[in-house]
Order: sequence, then structure tokens, then C-alpha cells
Amino acid sequence: MSELVKLVAVLAIFFLLIGIAWLIAWKLGLIVKSAPARKNGKDVEDGAVRHIYVLKKSVLSDGEREFLPVLEQALPLLTAAVGAPTPPRLLMHVNLADLVEPKPFSHAARNQINQKHVDFVLCRSDNFKPLLVIEFDDSSHNSEKQRARDETKDYACKSAELPMLRVRALSPGTSRDPKKLAEDMRAALAR
Repeated sequence: MSELVKLVAVLAIFFLLIGIAWLIAWKLGLIVKSAPARKNGKDVEDGAVRHIYVLKKSVLSDGEREFLPVLEQALPLLTAAVGAPTPPRLLMHVNLADLVEPKPFSHAARNQINQKHVDFVLCRSDNFKPLLVIEFDDSSHNSEKQRARDETKDYACKSAELPMLRVRALSPGTSRDPKKLAEDMRAALAR
């Protein structure tokens, strides 16, 4: 019987020392919280699904990145056309619902535009009033689904009297003239 008591005492001391060592290691940051459980490729923590996110390589597509410097060169040429003392400001990937809203308001109408964005928006630099939407149409705009999305964007902008300029992607190796782009933007603003 005394052997059993000694064994229990030794085991109790052993587990107590293990617990103290674990607590010290945890306080020193040597033990970190385990990764959340996974369910269907998603993290699950406290019963709530936590999606996994990764940083994208760029906010812009390859074509949009090539188009951007030409667009930036064309902006100063538009100063007189917008009737402002400074060139318009350029915003990228703006949610369409931040530019236009349905009148009278309806959730159904807002939902049609809520998940859609436009590539570029020119705004007055003094009050940020949207002046012109520029959509860069590369090969991704050839799909039936994207064409339907484009029609929704076109209609929303047209009904809000917000001019839109669609710019087709050029073939690789060709360049775009900033002056010609500025002329196209001026023409779109004049409509």
C-alpha cells in the first residue's frame, strides 16, 4: 500500500512540474496557440467560421498597370475641360454604389450595383464630385457574364448622367498616346 502512495505522490509531483514548466514556457512565448480547427478549407474558431485571406499581388491587372501611366499623363491636359483650377483626381477600383444611387431608393436596385466596381474614376479635386468613369476593357470583358455586368454599369452611369469612357486594351507592343486619351476623355465629358 505504501508503494502505491509513493507512486501516486511521485506522479503528482511529476505532473505538477510538467504543468509549471508548461506555464513558464507559455508565459515566455515559447508555446503558441494552436492553429484553428479547419472545416471545408475554412478556419473554425469558437464555432464561427473564419475565412483565410491572402494578399493579392497587385490591386490592378497587368493591363490596368500598363494603362495607368498614360492615364496619369493625360490628366493635366484635362484641367480646363473640367472647369477646375487643378487637374482632376484619379481614383481606382471604386464601388459603383459609391458613385451612383437609385432614386427612389430600393434595396433591389442598390443590390444590382453594390458588388460591382469601376476601374478608374476622375473626380473634381476640390469636392471629389465624380466626373468620368473609365473602364479598361481587356480580354476578361469578352465573357458573357462580364458583358452582362458591363451593361449594368453602363446603364447605372447613363441614368445617373455620369459619363463613361470604355478604353479597349491594346495589342502587346503598341503604345497609347496620352494626348489622344485626353481628347477621348474631353469628348466623353462633353456628352
